[in-house]
Amino acid sequence: MARATPGAGVGASRRSAACAAGARGTRCRPVRLPAPPWIFAHRGALPRLENTLPALLLAVEEGADLLEFDVQSTADGVLVVHHDFGLGRLAGRPDLAVEDATLAELAALELRHPEHPERTGRIPTLAALLAALPAGFPVNIELKVNRCAPGRLAELALETAGERQNVLFSSFDSALLGELRRRSATASVAPLAKRWTPGMERLGATLGAWSLHVGGGVARAEAAAATLPAAPPLAVYTVNDAARARALLAQGAAGLFTDRPGGLRAELGTPGDSGVLSSTYRGTRAPRRSA
Repeated sequence: MARATPGAGVGASRRSAACAAGARGTRCRPVRLPAPPWIFAHRGALPRLENTLPALLLAVEEGADLLEFDVQSTADGVLVVHHDFGLGRLAGRPDLAVEDATLAELAALELRHPEHPERTGRIPTLAALLAALPAGFPVNIELKVNRCAPGRLAELALETAGERQNVLFSSFDSALLGELRRRSATASVAPLAKRWTPGMERLGATLGAWSLHVGGGVARAEAAAATLPAAPPLAVYTVNDAARARALLAQGAAGLFTDRPGGLRAELGTPGDSGVLSSTYRGTRAPRRSA
């Protein structure tokens, strides 16, 4: 099958329609991807330490269609890339939380995986990560909020992303997504949940969601989906096994979040074109076609 031009085809038109059919006045900025199925890098790529620059840049090299990573605010209002609210697991500081620490405090920490001590790294800022990536390479910024005010985090996220293309914001926190939508009619957003439910579908419609991200159970209720003018695509996390990946795609998943984007793509038999895609988003090359 020929690999479609990013943003083209039936999938792109359905996503655009889904955004337009949501919150009044919503016209989401398109997230330009090749035709599905998509391979999304979950916090980067193994064996690098999660949510570090080496892990995320390795995922680009391995052919991920999009990078997903977790973002929180520091005590002094800087967005950083880190999953856990606390710093006990990776930094050995159970007394310290990301939202309570300053950027200077976080920058001084060396991260180390407790079960794989060879995996080390540092906490990058969101701004540094975006600057290190190819221009316009698709990113999914998962916003995590504990004590930070949702409105403040939404403001920081939109400010830091700026005019960058191909940015998707996701969160488990529906209030935070609502704050994003209130501040921007064009931001692409995606609700997160452990499983698909009709309520999640309704939230996606209200927000004008670009996609829905779930931890499993992608058997979408046909009756619920049929009531929507254009149901957003489903992406499932975290899928590292090729057999499970094939089963989920057969059930209707459009994308898969994985810790091993290169390996999973190879096992599924789909082409990896990270370098070509990066150039495509910069507008300097046509995407490769594959038989």
